[in-house]
Amino acid sequence: MESSPGPKKQPAQGLFQCSMCQRTFARVDHLSRHVRSHLQERPFQCQRCDKAFGRLDLLKRHAACHEDSETGSKRQRQQHSQAQRVSQACKGCATAKLKCEDKKPCGRCRQKDIACEPDSRHPAKQAKHDGAQSSLNITPPGRSPANTPPELAAAVVGMASVDQAAKLSSQNSVVHSQVFPQSDIPSAPTFGFPEHEMSGFLRGVMTPSHPSSLCPYAPPTWPDLNAGIGDGGLLDFTTEGFDLDDADMGFVAQLCSDFHGIDSHHPQLQVPRQAPETMGLGNTRRHSAALGAEAYKRSSFGVWHPAQHDHGGAELENLSAPSAADGSPETQIAIDYRCVGENLDRTTRDEFLAMILRTCKPEKLQYVLRAFPTPEFLDELLQSFFSHHYQKKDSFIHIPSFRPNQQKPELLGAIAAAGATLTDIRSLHKLGFAMQEAVRATIQDRCEESNAMTRELWILQAFICELEIGLWSGIKRKMEIAESQPQIVFTMLRRAGRFHRLKQMSSTPLPEDTGETLHRQWLEWVEQESLKRLAFHAFLLDAQISMAMLTNPIISYAELAIPLPESQDLWMAEDAEQWKALYLGRSRPPQHQQPSLAHFLREPIEVPEYYDQDFSHQIILHGMWGMIWQHSQLLSALGKLGQPQAAIALRHQDIQQAVQHFRINLSAGHVSPCPETSLVLELLPMYLHSSLAEIQLFAGKEGLDDARRVLPSLQRWVDGSDSRQAIWHAGQVLRAARGFRTKQLRGFFIIAVYHASLAIWTYGVIAQAKDAAAREGQKTTSETRLVCLDGPETPAIQQFITMGKGIPSITRAHGDGTSATSTIPLSDQDAVMSVVLATLKTTPLPGCNLCPKMPNPIRHDLHTIDETSFPYVYEQNATIELKSCDGLVRCNIHRPKGSGPEQRVPVLVTYGPYGKDTPYGDFHAKSFSEVNPQHKSAHSAWETPDPGFWTSHGYAIVRADERGIGQSRGRLDTMSRGTSEAFFEVIEWCADQAWSSGKVGLLGISYYAGSQWRAAARRPKGLAAMIPWEGMSDYYRDRCRHGGILSNNFIKFWWNRQVVANQYGRPRDEAIFKVKDIAGDGPMRPKSAPESAEGNLPEEERANNRQDQTIDNQKYRFRDEEYYASKEYDMGDIQVPLLSVGNWGGILLHLRGNIEGYVHAGSERKWLRVITGRHDLPFYYDQEVDIQLSFLDAFLKNEDRSGWTTGQVPPVDLVLRKGDVGFNNPKAESTYPRRTENEWPIARTQWTKWYLTPQMTLTADVGQAQAASARRQKLTYEALGTLDNPRLIQFSTDPFKQETEITGNIVAHLAVSATPQPNGPTPSDIDLFVTLRHISPQGNEVFYTGTAGDPVPVTKGWLRVSLRKVATEHPKRRPYLPWREYLSTDVTPVIVGEIYEVDVEVWPTCVVLEKGAKLVLEVASGDTQGSGIFRHDDPIDRAPSKFQGLNHVCFRPEALNYVMLPVIQPKET
Repeated sequence: MESSPGPKKQPAQGLFQCSMCQRTFARVDHLSRHVRSHLQERPFQCQRCDKAFGRLDLLKRHAACHEDSETGSKRQRQQHSQAQRVSQACKGCATAKLKCEDKKPCGRCRQKDIACEPDSRHPAKQAKHDGAQSSLNITPPGRSPANTPPELAAAVVGMASVDQAAKLSSQNSVVHSQVFPQSDIPSAPTFGFPEHEMSGFLRGVMTPSHPSSLCPYAPPTWPDLNAGIGDGGLLDFTTEGFDLDDADMGFVAQLCSDFHGIDSHHPQLQVPRQAPETMGLGNTRRHSAALGAEAYKRSSFGVWHPAQHDHGGAELENLSAPSAADGSPETQIAIDYRCVGENLDRTTRDEFLAMILRTCKPEKLQYVLRAFPTPEFLDELLQSFFSHHYQKKDSFIHIPSFRPNQQKPELLGAIAAAGATLTDIRSLHKLGFAMQEAVRATIQDRCEESNAMTRELWILQAFICELEIGLWSGIKRKMEIAESQPQIVFTMLRRAGRFHRLKQMSSTPLPEDTGETLHRQWLEWVEQESLKRLAFHAFLLDAQISMAMLTNPIISYAELAIPLPESQDLWMAEDAEQWKALYLGRSRPPQHQQPSLAHFLREPIEVPEYYDQDFSHQIILHGMWGMIWQHSQLLSALGKLGQPQAAIALRHQDIQQAVQHFRINLSAGHVSPCPETSLVLELLPMYLHSSLAEIQLFAGKEGLDDARRVLPSLQRWVDGSDSRQAIWHAGQVLRAARGFRTKQLRGFFIIAVYHASLAIWTYGVIAQAKDAAAREGQKTTSETRLVCLDGPETPAIQQFITMGKGIPSITRAHGDGTSATSTIPLSDQDAVMSVVLATLKTTPLPGCNLCPKMPNPIRHDLHTIDETSFPYVYEQNATIELKSCDGLVRCNIHRPKGSGPEQRVPVLVTYGPYGKDTPYGDFHAKSFSEVNPQHKSAHSAWETPDPGFWTSHGYAIVRADERGIGQSRGRLDTMSRGTSEAFFEVIEWCADQAWSSGKVGLLGISYYAGSQWRAAARRPKGLAAMIPWEGMSDYYRDRCRHGGILSNNFIKFWWNRQVVANQYGRPRDEAIFKVKDIAGDGPMRPKSAPESAEGNLPEEERANNRQDQTIDNQKYRFRDEEYYASKEYDMGDIQVPLLSVGNWGGILLHLRGNIEGYVHAGSERKWLRVITGRHDLPFYYDQEVDIQLSFLDAFLKNEDRSGWTTGQVPPVDLVLRKGDVGFNNPKAESTYPRRTENEWPIARTQWTKWYLTPQMTLTADVGQAQAASARRQKLTYEALGTLDNPRLIQFSTDPFKQETEITGNIVAHLAVSATPQPNGPTPSDIDLFVTLRHISPQGNEVFYTGTAGDPVPVTKGWLRVSLRKVATEHPKRRPYLPWREYLSTDVTPVIVGEIYEVDVEVWPTCVVLEKGAKLVLEVASGDTQGSGIFRHDDPIDRAPSKFQGLNHVCFRPEALNYVMLPVIQPKET
């Protein structure tokens, strides 16, 4: 049995302790059952109704109900049970777990003659019971409140104590008649809201209303509330409205400000009284809920009550340019970029004016004529609009072909009006709103004059522009009118077929098309694409209106059958010639075969590159909103009717999965998502996991009664994980909003931030009040860990979402000009809202910019050219300005003498973190001393091709410092998407140089190989071939987390000695951190490496400018967390010829990546070559260099001497490790034979299982294995073994009777379990370390050469058992390769004593076992011999509290343990 729910026992009282709550148990099966209660696991499922239970006895009890129902007795038993149920057991009965009675003292206590006392062990339940009882005893209005029990007042009013309630009851004779809610409001257990912990607004919602003169908790007056509020009201979301001081735009801050329990009777806290009528607020100010209600009424979301003076002509006086006092328009309108070259002429201006005059009353004509802006000023307004429209991801007016003097005045008016509202000048906003009124009236008249106008592109564009001005104006009248009009323009689009078909172009461009023919084709395509983009923009606008107003969308995502918009570069082509080149240079399927929105909503496919990526991502996300809206409406309807929820829950799960799949595809994309995409991507799951309608009601949108009505529902929401999921995404909305450029956070996106802030605020208020009630009622453990909602996803965030552990908080900048930040809990409402307001002002938090500004100025005099000192031309510090971020890359160029425009040469590029100016001999002297002399020159560098050799063979070598390294400015973030985009730009830059032939190749070792995969997947222009030489391709699986286990030691060694030591701005003499217990003769930045030419930076500045791998890899554990997801890419996107070179000795870093990269690369021409030897030297061997040169000549020079392009080179070339030649002996290893194959894995592989037995043997005889495992038993070893203190068991084969080759992937199938040691913590996970060893006939282990020249075994594999879930449907899964996704959702519990069958991926290998040799399979709990510097011993990742105990390999007759080996049959001769 489990321990009693009383005081916790000390660990010594039980052998088995829970690692989560430290309770102890005498039996392991009781602990297993207890752990399931933490994990919410229900393994016992009913076979009839699929209901699941955590305990077998509960399942049996449930099954009896089915049996009773068949005999007709279920209803009787239920009625009997309900009749006998008591509301609260006494202490004696509850302790004995016996039935009690409602009548007290109960019969059992009377019989035993003991005191019948209430059960005080559960005060929360008691309080709940008392509250329920009290709610039934409602005092009639006529009864004197003096007779009201103090307990009742406390329960209903929510006071902190009974004493407070008694005091209030005696002081206030009218309290009781107003305390109780209406009887039709659902009742729910309530909790108290101590006054000092709630905002003034909430005080009126959560407690009854009291006359302010009598209640000691009356809110303060707000005499200056109306001051400074403009036409838009408190919730104005135009740019000028979000100056966001407390008086002007501070609605959210107003709601969440803390009144600190102001007592009107306290002399020190007395607030000056003012009659509510004098404030213009009426009597609604008498209770603080009116603050929220009044704020909503005054806001843009409030109801508009038209007055006599409200009409379209009321704004005519605003149809003038700013006065001279406002300054010159040219100096005030900030134009980012002049997009339209043609200036507006006076004739067009007069036509525009004539349109305006047609809407004016006669008495206003003279005024408008005198005051109307000049052509020059209107032209500035047009440029203002296009400067903004140019940057919009969903632009729908084609800027390159736009000629203002050829446009209709209605379109020009709508554009000029929008341009005016996009400025920062309030007087221009009035002008824009006045123009919009005129355009709105004129459009209707034009459509009535000729109904054919409804099919014209220009009028649709004008209609949409005018509509958006009104929708996001923040002016109630304009918003209501605009909200009523989308149906019209959307119907015009729908009836014209714009949503489901496109007008076919008369002809597509051909290479020979020029002149007028090509220009006509271009304009025809522009019109078609403009209509398509307009349709999709309307779809986005419709969805945004739906999200902002919480109304039904008009356009269904299912009716959009047209292809998505074409790519941005094609859309923005400057002229017909540029358009033709881009159109013909990018292949696309026929129009009817191009995927539409429905394709992307049906299945998680990536957006093809011929589509506009950012626009398409927005379209897909807004389509998902339609799905979320439908789900919310279904949930609302069926929930009220009490209908079954299974189908709704399944739909909820489907939508959540669709959003997650989109997120993963986005992370693996070629470019970073735009801020708009990032924000909507977080906004959607926030909507999915919350009810914004209820939250707004709670905030006072419809008044006090509705706020009370939704409170019970929101209390339940806060109690569940949905609320935590919602506020996590709300925090991410704030984070995404900070990525917007200054003044770009407008319109709908302002409302999105407002919604996110409301969700955070609501959760904070209710959760804080519940916590206060819990603290008052019982002792609780103080939780001090803050989890940051607007930071990156961490394990702590996952714990908060799933288990509610931690205190939610958001990040706040200190505002002192430094990069310092702090985290503030949601309970600090003032501070939280100040962060929201800062976000709305688009003030980014320090550190949010991926490419931070450097304090030292950029130098433009660093590029030097030396044509005489070396056998090649040497250019140092050539600068590449990056387009993807604010950084820059500097590189050294080594090119053959004579190369230039007349003699162009192919280019080999490396891009990495080791310093382009650091000599190889200084970086790793011992290694350089052993390098092939032909590859030593003045500019030899670690792991890169030697310039002396390659320039002599007609190649230019470009060696670039990675962004944030050496001489390259920017944020240091190795292996990231950002640095890969920079590498992409370097490749394209090299292809464009005057001395370049336009063909670029990639060649390098290790990091210089691993970075190739990511850059090649982005398909840069000019890339023609790649040779990733011993380079991992999967950042998570190959390098950081083997089987989910952190490979921390090498990362620390590599990062500190070779990377951060080379960071931009680092002083030469600064000490380099050295990892303990690792020899100091490895590669490391020498003091001879030059400092950054632009000056050094302090350590604090450098720390802010880097993403630390040692910290991030420890912090993040799953591939769906942002850190790892941002490093994903699709190997199938690699299309260039590929020669992947792996090393059989690289069993802890690169080998797997080279083989998997070869298998899954999309290249039609690809080869796999596997070598042996050390990691650094074979790259320079003559034989290997000949292979490199032959391959690159074939694809970069079109000089194919070996048959690479004609199919003469076999796809796979392997060295066979045969015999015991020792390790780190290049000469001896050169005797290994080589063999070519046509595929990988080898077709003639015979996958053979060797079974483990309890006698610690391996046998291929399944019968023998079954006999040995007939009795259930297990082999035990201690957990948490280390390289210095290994804990393992080994299984050995008999001597092989003939020579046997094993080449390929290996999988170990093991049945494992864990139990605690006496008085030790309860293990909740198991780490498996599997090693395969070769024992010679003489009985000695045969070692092979490892990465650093150290002795290594045949191969290794790893698995964290909590991440055992296999992606059975994944296309990369094979019988010999258990493919895992390693997602946070894949974590499955490990319960002590339970047996888990797992498949361990063991890395591929090649070994030829001579006759008489043996194989040994080693199963360990930590690193064993051969791990070298690649140790897995991080104290956090492998915490003793989680892993310490005993591990077991279990043997059962029904489930055998085995290792499946790839035995290669001899080739047929």
